[in-house]
Amino acid sequence: MPYLLDDASVRESPDGSSPLLSALVVLKDTGRPSSGFFKLARRAPYAWSGDDALLWTRELQDLVAPLRSELTAAGSAPWSRP
Repeated sequence: MPYLLDDASVRESPDGSSPLLSALVVLKDTGRPSSGFFKLARRAPYAWSGDDALLWTRELQDLVAPLRSELTAAGSAPWSRP
């Protein structure tokens, strides 16, 4: 499965300009990505640096930002309560 996740992320962003889709996949035991995610994030063209937790959090935030903006603009943000 690691190759599948690697391939999905690379195909979605071959130049490293988009967040890594594989940030959404976590291990059942830890609730965090496997070491393969962090290895991918640190190699070219991504070459992210820093603490694992911060790197993963940043990728998750970057992945949901467009959806959050779209839902907020449409007035249907699921996290807002009447």
